[in-house]
This record gives sequence, C-alpha cells and structure tokens, in this order.
Amino acid sequence: MTFKIDVIIPTFKDEDALLLCLEHLRRQTLDTSDFRVIVCNNDPGTPLVKTLSAFPEFTFITEPSPGSYSARNRAIIASDSPLIAFTDADCQPSPDWLKNGLKHLEKGADLVAGRVILEFQSRKLSAAECYEKVFGFDQESNAKKGVSVTANLVARRNCFDKIGNFNTQLMSGGDVEWTKRATDFGLKLVYGADCVVGHPARASIREILKKTRRVTGGLHAQNETPPIWKLITLFLLPPLSLIKRLFANTELSFSEKCKATWVAYLVKLRYYSEALKLNLKMGTPTRS
Repeated sequence: MTFKIDVIIPTFKDEDALLLCLEHLRRQTLDTSDFRVIVCNNDPGTPLVKTLSAFPEFTFITEPSPGSYSARNRAIIASDSPLIAFTDADCQPSPDWLKNGLKHLEKGADLVAGRVILEFQSRKLSAAECYEKVFGFDQESNAKKGVSVTANLVARRNCFDKIGNFNTQLMSGGDVEWTKRATDFGLKLVYGADCVVGHPARASIREILKKTRRVTGGLHAQNETPPIWKLITLFLLPPLSLIKRLFANTELSFSEKCKATWVAYLVKLRYYSEALKLNLKMGTPTRS
C-alpha cells in the first residue's frame, strides 16, 4: 500500500520521548489512511519494547550504522510515498502538522521548513531556558537562508532523487547541509508557520553545552570552524554579537537577559575549546 506521505523519525536511546511523539502523531487530523509513520531505531541493541506494543500500526526498522542521518537514509529507502515528513523523537507534532505541511507542497513548494515552538517546564525560566528562548529553533530565519532542521521538515521525495540523501559522515548539521544543497540546486523551500511541532527547551546548561559540542563537531566536519590562530586569539573575548541579540530581545526581562548572557559566554568557551581540540586532531566529532 502506498501512502500519500511517510513520516520519518530516527530514535536513539530516547524511548520515553518517542512514546509521546507517536501519541501526538496518532492525533493527526490527516486521515490515517493517508500517512505512515516509519521509526528507525539507531540503537538496535536496545529493542523498543514498550513502543512496539503501544503502536502496532506504525512501522519500525533498525539501522546499526551510527548517526541520525544514517537512520533517516535507511527510512527513506524503506519509504515509497511521494512525500516525506521528518521530525525528531523528542518533538510533539500539532494535530494539523501534516495537513498544513501538505498544503504548502500543494501550492508549489518542494520543501517546507515548519515552525518549532519551544516548551518550557515552568513560567520561571532557568538560565538555559532563557538562552534557548532567544537562540533556539528559528525556522523562519532558517528558511530565509535556504535551510531547515529535520525537527520539522516536509519534502517531496523527488528532492532526494535530484540531490541525493543525507551526508552520513556528519553527526550534526546534516539537515542544514542537505537543505542548503537542495536550495542551491534550485528547489523551493518555504517557511510553514502553521506547520507546527513542539520541542522541549533544554532546561540545563549541561544540555546546552552538550548540544554545542555536537554542533561544533558537525561544523568541523564541514570545514566551517575558524582556523587555530583565530580560536586562540579570540577564546576569552565575550560573545558580543550574541549579547547584542540577547539585549535586543523584548520577551526577556533584564535579569533573564543577564542569565542568558552567562550561558552565551559558556557556549562560546565550549565552542572554541571544542573546535580547537578538533583542529589539533585531539578528538573526533561525536553525536553526544
């Protein structure tokens, strides 16, 4: 049976989040006969026991090669629908996510960079959440640059036929690299403000720095980190451009901006130290 659209979700040691994601997909307003969900487990040694029993209507496959882009490529091979939607295991798609994504494709888009809304644990934001509120997922800006993240991306299958699949050598940033390749080729990417998924904000500085390490590895793999002399020269300087953007934000109080500034400085230190280590060949990019 061929479906109108396949939803692809890579997962790696995050079954509890995946259960919530799939529950949201069960609530889609798009007719269930029009879409299929393909979950690709990137940790075959840990079977998704709870998920398999709770969602027998969905398709589950495995990919032993490390990396979410390897998992996505494996799911693309398993898919035979003309349209593909991507989200992550820790996302919660809104009920009209697929229906609205399809509308943008029907209007002529090749790719849709959907909106990602951050969800916070409480009204009192942690320092990490203050930082996330400003520097989290900004898909509207991404779309203007011709890129998107796979937390919320809808695409025509023929896009992959034209430019190839994701770069499996990348542990991070492969979604931005792929969509940039697509728009450079001439494919049309639009921002879908009504094509929404929720994503929990990272609530701890440790989570923010973990992401920074992963993203730095992805940039290094694409030769997009600064040269060693620049990393050493600018290492201790405050991140002035980030601070300027923080204090221009109208949604944070002054104290929240101060907390976010501290996190921004820590992020810069982690980025520069990680990039320096990678440039000196003292480590390799990692997914964690």
